[in-house]
Amino acid sequence: MTNLYAVARAFGAERILDLEGVYVELRAVSPDEAAKLPRHAVEDTVTKAFGFFRYHRMALAEAVLDRSGDEFRLLIYSEFLRRYENPEWNLESLLEPVRQALNSARTERFKTLEQSLASLSASITDLTTSPGTSGNTTHDHAQRIPTRNRSAL
Repeated sequence: MTNLYAVARAFGAERILDLEGVYVELRAVSPDEAAKLPRHAVEDTVTKAFGFFRYHRMALAEAVLDRSGDEFRLLIYSEFLRRYENPEWNLESLLEPVRQALNSARTERFKTLEQSLASLSASITDLTTSPGTSGNTTHDHAQRIPTRNRSAL
């Protein structure tokens, strides 16, 4: 179940960027920087590793999203478990093919996926770290993603 949550959380984080218009805004402000953060990079990477269908990927992303006013947030693990087990969401049957694929996957697939996501995380860190701060951001910019937690994306 933790693998399912981790993949869902990565999809969910990427879905938030899409829903909040981050890709469009970044492309408008700085096309060169936008190239460092390709749209659907997480989705493409996970698809190459596991071959999930598009609507399974979307269901995973939406399974960990919660909307509060005009903003989205990612569910914590315990919230995800409650939602997953809630019959109204029907996530158990909807995501069963994904859960089976993750449970039967070999370790090499996860290692390859982790390396690809670490590379993407480095790009995000570069985009969200102010130049000349040596890893420290100013108070007006997005917080830097800790490098030791790159696989948590």
